[in-house]
Amino acid sequence: RERRLAVLAPDAAVALRALLNGVEAGAAALLEAPLAELDLMSVDDVAQERGDVAKLADDVCRKLGRRPDRKRARRLLPHIVDACVAEAAAAPDRQRRAVATTWRMHLDSLSDGARRVMQRLSLLAPDNVPQFALSDDVTSVDAVDAAVAATEAVVAELASCSLVTCGVAALDGTVGVRTVSVHRLVQDVVREELAAGDGLAAETRAQCVAGITRLLPGSV
Repeated sequence: RERRLAVLAPDAAVALRALLNGVEAGAAALLEAPLAELDLMSVDDVAQERGDVAKLADDVCRKLGRRPDRKRARRLLPHIVDACVAEAAAAPDRQRRAVATTWRMHLDSLSDGARRVMQRLSLLAPDNVPQFALSDDVTSVDAVDAAVAATEAVVAELASCSLVTCGVAALDGTVGVRTVSVHRLVQDVVREELAAGDGLAAETRAQCVAGITRLLPGSV
């Protein structure tokens, strides 16, 4: 069993305590301390012991002085490990649902331009997308400045909702350009929204291609 290299957030211990008591009332009072001595202080930690529950029970029981406590621990631990495995497996889906809820909360309040940019971002790489690639189609040199200003305003709107983060990256190793990054889970949620729209995904892909083309030398 490997020793911990990172400090756990306080809610990790709270989650494990709640799970222990959910399996049986008072289980946390019995098992939380011996599990912590074994460096098992979160649901994920205990879930990783599923490969040898018998050894885990032996290790825990060596830290319990009373025979009734040891007997109770051996009875409870298989159920506790199973519950931790199920809880750990469900965690990514809960995180995804939380992101989906956040996106849908903001969707109705976003401007049309912000919604279009999020749709394009869902089909591009998640990190360091040049802002200019997200602009609406530019038909003349004179329209470039207006398009850039409009995109910056839209990106600021999205950043204020914590849907994107902004940065600066080197283009061709020399020129710094403003970039946008988005979490992969947010991309997944927005792609689902795209798939539900009749023809919207194909239209958005075409807009992404046009945006990438604009980055090529001499394209504007």
